[in-house]
Amino acid sequence: MPELYSYAQLFRAKTWEEIIMLAEKNATIMKQEFIFHRVRKSTRADNEIVIQGYCSEEFIENYDVIVEYKQGNQALNLKQEIMVGGMPAFARLEVNDIDINHMVSVAVKLPLKRMNGGYLEVVAKSKSDSTTIDMWRGTIKDIVKALKRINLQVNSVIDDGEELTIKGWLIDNKKLNLMALRDGRYGEEINDAAIERIERQDVINQFPEYKGDENVGFVIYCPKESKKIYLQVSDEKERTLAVRRILWLEGDANLNLGTKIKKNYVKFHDYRHNVGNAATFRKIKKRISYLTRSTKVDYDAWIKNNVGDRLKKLKEEACQKQTLPEGYILVTEPGVRLTRDAMYSFTKALETGKYQIVYSDHDEYTNTNGNICYENPSFKPDFNLDLLRGYNYIGDTFAISKKFLEENNLQDKLNNPVEKHSVLLKAYEKGGNIGHIPQVLYHRNKDRAALATYDREAGVAMLQEHYDRLGIDAKVELIPDIENVEKALNTGYYKTTYKVAGNPKVSIVIPNKDHIEDLDKCIASIDKSDYKNYEIIVVENNSTEAKTIEYYKTLEERENTKVVRWEKEFNFSAINNFGVKYASGDYVLLLNNDTEIINSSCISQLLGCCQRQDVGAVGGRLYYEDGTIQHAGVIIGLGGIAGHIFTGQEEKTQVYQGRSYVACDYNAVTAACLMVRREDYLKVGGLDEDFKVAFNDIDFCLKIRELDKLVVYNPEATLYHYESKSRGSEDTPGRMDRFLGEIERFMGKWPELINGGDPYYNRNLALDRTDWAMKV
Repeated sequence: MPELYSYAQLFRAKTWEEIIMLAEKNATIMKQEFIFHRVRKSTRADNEIVIQGYCSEEFIENYDVIVEYKQGNQALNLKQEIMVGGMPAFARLEVNDIDINHMVSVAVKLPLKRMNGGYLEVVAKSKSDSTTIDMWRGTIKDIVKALKRINLQVNSVIDDGEELTIKGWLIDNKKLNLMALRDGRYGEEINDAAIERIERQDVINQFPEYKGDENVGFVIYCPKESKKIYLQVSDEKERTLAVRRILWLEGDANLNLGTKIKKNYVKFHDYRHNVGNAATFRKIKKRISYLTRSTKVDYDAWIKNNVGDRLKKLKEEACQKQTLPEGYILVTEPGVRLTRDAMYSFTKALETGKYQIVYSDHDEYTNTNGNICYENPSFKPDFNLDLLRGYNYIGDTFAISKKFLEENNLQDKLNNPVEKHSVLLKAYEKGGNIGHIPQVLYHRNKDRAALATYDREAGVAMLQEHYDRLGIDAKVELIPDIENVEKALNTGYYKTTYKVAGNPKVSIVIPNKDHIEDLDKCIASIDKSDYKNYEIIVVENNSTEAKTIEYYKTLEERENTKVVRWEKEFNFSAINNFGVKYASGDYVLLLNNDTEIINSSCISQLLGCCQRQDVGAVGGRLYYEDGTIQHAGVIIGLGGIAGHIFTGQEEKTQVYQGRSYVACDYNAVTAACLMVRREDYLKVGGLDEDFKVAFNDIDFCLKIRELDKLVVYNPEATLYHYESKSRGSEDTPGRMDRFLGEIERFMGKWPELINGGDPYYNRNLALDRTDWAMKV
């Protein structure tokens, strides 16, 4: 999936919705009723193949499936078995109002000895008329190749520095053996590698004809003694049937991802050239449709498996040591259940000496007649100041230094959630370091949490006192729109308005080429702002329409607006840098011409936050025209390189823990709306002009972070973003080469962050989805 997500990134002038719209407009997916998926070997007979695809319920009811072997003018009907099952909710898709929600498997036994060349064809014939749908066609040569392939998959390889954990599955019609090898395809067996077979119902669901042992999954714990580790599959007679190379990323190996993306990019355009736009967008829609849907992962099974894997790597005596190092206590609440390795993990973090406070991820549990079930995981970022001011994301359970409590007379200030939140903020005020363990180390009792009360008004006063102690002129209010989320998390959600100090001028830089209707809408929305000390600098970029030049004349008649002309080739970074040269304000607001400010306080909200001494850049909350989220922060590594989180989601119903409503820190925000001190803009050299189109804003924010300043997402600054209407898609050879070069340059410039993971995200979360979904 990351490779397909990268394809979508290439269409930077397109939204997910536009790609899907093109697929629906141009594609004819077998009358939108059947989508071919794959042909594979059966798991019950050596001469049986299974053709699988996805279809609607109406397709099953209205069509008969016929399998024919054809050679020349001759045709032979073959006996087949039709098996129908449901699809996972997250994988379903809707095409032209038809719900594709069933998986259909056609099993066919082949008289291979009688088949000399020719091809196999699967068609569906209507039960009511003469309509025929071609479902699949394949040559006998290709079918024979499919019959030789083993149904083996390696899902993940985790490298903890000393040991590899290899997870996957193997399913066949006969018993097969796995053996880990080293030193090449024919190396010696790794004697101290441990192989465990596990149940994988999700795999069995994809093989409806399978009737064997349910333990088709495997987990292999293998010491890292070689860089050439292979998996060998053999039958009961010790005949080798398959050998698979085990690959994992180590050190700077992630830089190879640029080469992978390049190959996929070329593959994508070759495919489009060979089969046309309709089939290409059809395939893209099929593969990415789940990205903006909520995940349906069985979390209860996930947490039990992951805790179990972790325990295998820890010494038993360390797991049983349920105490913290001397000088630390564990603050918690009634009903909390610690995992077996909780104290070990807290101790390991505290013994580094880096932290006065350490917190972890957590979830909730229910206990029904002794049956424990886990749900609602809270996967947290590393310390995030603005998020902590928005709500207590750290929670009520954490390890803290006794010395810190005593020095600040806080021993008796841990009696309720508001007091605990205050202690965490005071730890920040006193310069205390707060560390995070990205593991679920405790489980809250869901029933107790539901009955607990949280004094939200007291929380407002507590947070106001925090700002007063720091001398920050700010106003705290409750966010009422997410009351249900607040109750579920047993906390309060707050918004902070930072008062603007003085009356500094804001220079608003807007690149533009034609599209004067969009530009006019953008400027009109700026004029409605409650903050009036601003200037607008329109950077004209090689417009070709006469009406654009006439419109510029009206702009130049305005006192606070100037038009400057960029006459070189398009380079987003250079154009903005050129515009900033004409800025006379203390603050610069980079703004796209296809944006429209929604709330009149947008500029003052950005400015008040940007005036904080610890802040380097501020971005806003951007919506698509249909009201779904376009931007609520950037995650490094999302989609392979970097991407907007929550893109395309309905805010009130889908956003993880209401995160889009709450101010928080990220490594980057979009330059479609980005405010920065002009001094800091110049200090970091502006936007890097080697990033002509892509990644320039992300690179710029990362340079701001190197000044030891925060990049803040402020949801109280809201805009519509009509998405890059001034440029076309990345589909010419020149643009392709440029884009691939920018990918390689970005990855080479920030390898540690890409390889190490974004600290404002969580390693347990997926990088191929935008909805804060759990990694599977």
